[in-house]
Amino acid sequence: MQRILKYLFWTLSVGCLLFAGWLLLRIFVCDQFVVPSDSMTPTLIVGDRILVDKLIAGARIYKKFEFGKDIPLRSFRMPGIRKVRVNDVVVFNAPRGYDRNRIEFRINYVYSKRCIGTPGDSVSVRDSYFCNNRYPHPIGNLEQQRRLAETPDSLIHSKVLRAMPYDDRRFGWTIKNFGPPVSNVYFGFHPNSVSNLVGSIAYLIS
Repeated sequence: MQRILKYLFWTLSVGCLLFAGWLLLRIFVCDQFVVPSDSMTPTLIVGDRILVDKLIAGARIYKKFEFGKDIPLRSFRMPGIRKVRVNDVVVFNAPRGYDRNRIEFRINYVYSKRCIGTPGDSVSVRDSYFCNNRYPHPIGNLEQQRRLAETPDSLIHSKVLRAMPYDDRRFGWTIKNFGPPVSNVYFGFHPNSVSNLVGSIAYLIS
């Protein structure tokens, strides 16, 4: 009987240690997420399970475990190894939570995107290829950008081709050529084209 109790004790102890280790690993080191949309296709497709390294940017630690509509987020971030760099694929909480008309936190409601610029960079598109004034290397999926460059403008729907901040007609920007923004000039978005702009850019950089 004593041997059985000892065996159960050690089994439970090992099980608890493994569970604690798994929990600490997910909190501080890495965690898995499911790709929710096709904006990173073909690099990532809907339903892909990806492992996110939390050591790079630092793990986010919640101060309160209350998540829901109209409940403010209370958290802090652990020190990370380095900052996000151009061409990194990052997973972050979608700014649109429960209410589409405001920014709020919704747990495990995430996006996966590629970083094309960091603070201080000037980002533009030249002949369908992404450019960054402080990053001389290729950005994103070059095959998708090459296909766009080879596609005649006449074969691209006008609302997609000009899904840009083009209220000021002096620039004539399209998804193949635009930016960087000119200082002291205001640009508005065509109300029917915002979703096309986001989708087109995501398709290029995936």
